[in-house]
Amino acid sequence: MEFARIVPAALVGIGGLLGVLVAMAQARDRRRASNGSVILTGLTVLLAVVCLTVLVASVLPVLAGWGVAFLLAMTILALLHAH
Repeated sequence: MEFARIVPAALVGIGGLLGVLVAMAQARDRRRASNGSVILTGLTVLLAVVCLTVLVASVLPVLAGWGVAFLLAMTILALLHAH
């Protein structure tokens, strides 16, 4: 793999793990949220992050990979600001 694919894939992976934590925290803050729903939220977001990281690392064009990394960073910032 080339450097231009590894860096955005790593950024998506690291940002995605932070996104999993934020999504689980927001799910926990909802009223009457059970532990099962929080875990299900975390697993769903983790599965999406893994799929997105694999796509960035292998299939998507390099520019699209950087775009996904940027959009993920902006989404996490918006979620942290809204919280």
